Amino acid sequence: MRPLRLLSWGLVFAIVAHAAATYGALPERIPTHFDLNGVADRFSDRTLLRWFMLPGVALGLVILFETLTALMRTRPELLNIPDRERFVRLPARFREPVDAVIATMLDSAALSVVLVMGLIQWHQSQLALGRPGAPGVLLLLAPLPITFVVLLQVMRITNAVDAADRRWKDAGSPTT
Repeated sequence: MRPLRLLSWGLVFAIVAHAAATYGALPERIPTHFDLNGVADRFSDRTLLRWFMLPGVALGLVILFETLTALMRTRPELLNIPDRERFVRLPARFREPVDAVIATMLDSAALSVVLVMGLIQWHQSQLALGRPGAPGVLLLLAPLPITFVVLLQVMRITNAVDAADRRWKDAGSPTT
């Protein structure tokens, strides 16, 4: 199993375990929204659905990224990636290195999103239990790494498609 995928799954299970461990100690009203300072400004009744919604969404996203990774090998035309037309035109053996880069991008995106969701779930539990949570600026800036990681991986995909296309042409492929 790829390391980033393993980390994503481990973090999802940690988020679910944390939610399960804290649920019994929660008050009847739990924070469900935070202002820019990280202070709870909206509360809801504690229910299993509300408390486990974020871990459930994290799990669903990891499953979605797993599905996309599996689909890219059999239906690459479904992917919205840079240079998709050139990528799809490549024979399967020339697509394999690009597939690895795309899988890394999907794994990186999944891990980044799950990290942010884990931080939010932890912050929510801390505030619900009357403890200090994460600084508001951390919650505000936490999604920025997702953007950086995805942009970096998109550039890597473009370079990988270029390299695969060159290898294919060097191997005597048609140039059209």
